[in-house]
Amino acid sequence: MITPMRTQLTYEGLIDELYTIKSTFVELDASFFTPKGSASSINTKPKKVLLSGADTVFAQIRDQSFENQRLYERVLQFAGEPPVQRQWDWERELCARNMDNSFFEFLEDVVLANEAFTTPLKIACIYSIVNNGFKQKQFDQFRRDFCHAYGPKHLLTFQNLEKLGLLKVHSSSAKNSFSQISKSLKLINDYTSKLENNDVSYVYAGFAPISIRLIQIASNTFNGSDSQNLGVTWKNAEDTLSLLPGKTFEKSIIPNAAKEFRSKKRNGPIYTLIVFIGGCTLSEISAIRKLGQNDNRKYIVLTTSVVNGSRMLKSLVIE
Repeated sequence: MITPMRTQLTYEGLIDELYTIKSTFVELDASFFTPKGSASSINTKPKKVLLSGADTVFAQIRDQSFENQRLYERVLQFAGEPPVQRQWDWERELCARNMDNSFFEFLEDVVLANEAFTTPLKIACIYSIVNNGFKQKQFDQFRRDFCHAYGPKHLLTFQNLEKLGLLKVHSSSAKNSFSQISKSLKLINDYTSKLENNDVSYVYAGFAPISIRLIQIASNTFNGSDSQNLGVTWKNAEDTLSLLPGKTFEKSIIPNAAKEFRSKKRNGPIYTLIVFIGGCTLSEISAIRKLGQNDNRKYIVLTTSVVNGSRMLKSLVIE
């Protein structure tokens, strides 16, 4: 659950964070289609713009259409704002477990700044997941400040978050598995621009989504394994999988499929179907595309929905 709470740092992911992409379309107001320096457009009706792989902006930033050029400028403007940069810095520090008491001052500042209610909640959820919960005093203070700023209806939102385990009070009897998961799956990398060329963690500025690491394990492409000679399997990863919630299983539709897979010589790519139940983010899909570029596999993604942290949190609010 930590991945949707992180801010997506791919171009497409940021557009989804800012404007919400629905079925490959984004709805933009009239200002996007008014040339700079000209009078405001008489037609103020929002316009839907198609964002797909056929649009050059997803393959190459230059030579994009006028509408997407303006959209690109807005995304860059948003990304350069100091409060946004500070939020991203804290997201990285929290996941790397590099934090001190100044984090709670930052969280209080975000609440008092009257940001969208999802912004402080996403940050708080990341803290809670990484640290196995808040101390009781800190939790009570955050809940009190939040409900004072955004309304008492969010007491029910907090209850829903607690039920899902996204926001909770620390229990001394519960083990903190995130640090073990992070170490085992190498979730954290020192971010540099070179990461985009060799590791999927570039999609979250040095944080690799857990789902993508699991795909790499299953397809034997984690830690440089050769996927061409191995089938899809969870074997040899039981210790890592035991740290994650939920049960795992492995079932072959065809008897002796793995043995037959290894015995055959293949000249073309290997096709792997990935199914997300509950949804995935656009940045996770971007990371899967990167996997397809790095090894001899073609990945096909099926998902019940495309999600981000804001949409997840809004679905938990009871009006």
